[in-house]
Amino acid sequence: MVLLRRSDILSPASRIILSGCRFLDDVKIGLTPVSEVLIAPAILDLSSPHGALGFDKVNLWDNILHPGRLYLAHTEERISLPKNVIGLLHTRSTYARFGLDCLRSSAFVSPGFGADRPMPLVLEITVTTVVQGLQRDALASLILFGVGDDISDCGPGRHSGRFPLSLLDS
Repeated sequence: MVLLRRSDILSPASRIILSGCRFLDDVKIGLTPVSEVLIAPAILDLSSPHGALGFDKVNLWDNILHPGRLYLAHTEERISLPKNVIGLLHTRSTYARFGLDCLRSSAFVSPGFGADRPMPLVLEITVTTVVQGLQRDALASLILFGVGDDISDCGPGRHSGRFPLSLLDS
């Protein structure tokens, strides 16, 4: 496994597509949540499509975030990875020090993610204390690794529809 740097990622040979992305340094790609996020309900009905009933929408940047709530936000950035690249996500330490976490359980981006078309990532935002005054910024980052051969079990379209992005449409 090889850590990919900006020059590797931006090389046409990489087959990596990044839309709306900015590099935080030579290896980290910043991930900024969109303004409108979903707050998961206190009770989630998994028998409904995507468990989607009962989600409320709020503006992440203008709202107060409360402990015990789960905020789902897709990123402004969209990515497409070939089958020989994986991604690791992490909450930027600037925010993690204050108890904000963007990953909950999803810190891995599979090879072939967004293979049909570049897709946003979904951040699972939680806080350990009340947080207000967030400024529009990259709350998380993505680091990419080359894994050698294509990993064949992650075919195109495999990730489509897992998160109901239509819930965020106005």
